[in-house]
Amino acid sequence: MEVFLPHAQVPFTSMTFVARTTGDAGLALPELKSRIHAIAPAQPVYRTAVMQDLIDGTLSGRRFVLMLMLAFALVAVALAATGVYGVISLVSSQRTKEFGLRLALGAERHEILRMVMRQGASMTAIGVAIGLAGALAMGQVLDSFSASARTIC
Repeated sequence: MEVFLPHAQVPFTSMTFVARTTGDAGLALPELKSRIHAIAPAQPVYRTAVMQDLIDGTLSGRRFVLMLMLAFALVAVALAATGVYGVISLVSSQRTKEFGLRLALGAERHEILRMVMRQGASMTAIGVAIGLAGALAMGQVLDSFSASARTIC
C-alpha cells in the first residue's frame, strides 16, 4: 500500500525520486541526474541507487542466515552419514564369524551384502522416521512461539 501526500502538506527533509528505465539502470543514473539539475538546479541529488541493489541490501541478512542454516544442515547430514557408517561397520565386524559360517554353508557374497545393506537401510529408515517426527514436533513448538509473538506485537 502506498500513500502520496503533497510535499507542501507534509514537508520532509528529503524526498525520493523513482524512475523506471529499460536496459541497465546503472547507466541511466547520470542522465537522470542531469535532467533533474536541468529542471531544478538547486535540488541536490545526494544518493542514487539501483532498485536491485536496494533489494539485495535488504535481503543480505536473510541470505546470511539461510546460508548459515544450510552449512549446519550439511554438517548434520555428514555427521549422520558418518554415524550410520560407523554403526554398520561395528555391527558387521562383530558378525564376521557369522558371515564366514554362512559362506562356508553355501551363501553367496551378494546375499550377505544384501543382508547387511537391508539392516543398514532399516536402521536408517527408523532414524529418519524419528527425526521427521521430532522435526514436526519442534516445528509446531516454534510455530506456537511465533504465533504468541504476533499476538504480543
